[in-house]
Amino acid sequence: MSTPVTIHPNTITALLSHHIVDLHLSVELGQLNVLIGENIHTLSSGQNITIPKNTFYAYANLSPRQAIVTERIDTPSFTKDMVVHADVDGVIYDVTATPTEQVSHSLYLCLVDMLIRSPVDQKLSA
Repeated sequence: MSTPVTIHPNTITALLSHHIVDLHLSVELGQLNVLIGENIHTLSSGQNITIPKNTFYAYANLSPRQAIVTERIDTPSFTKDMVVHADVDGVIYDVTATPTEQVSHSLYLCLVDMLIRSPVDQKLSA
């Protein structure tokens, strides 16, 4: 099963994981950073990577252009497989995180800090 996903400029997805299946990722357009566990990978059009099950991941498109990726899983599961661990608002859902999870959370929050923030008065006048 394949699913195209658009990651807009200056966007970071939630920190996720799959507990049952590996996720195969292909970058179709653009460039983006992919946090996988304790590593950040920069991928461009035509590059692929596999995210093993039970591994944290998030997409970070810090560029001014959109990126399109195709997510593929070999064996779809009908049980709840995807888990959200943190989001860009700084909410961390694992209150009893293991040290490895804490490292992933820290890297994730570092990526979130790289987002370009508009000054409050610009948002109000727009």
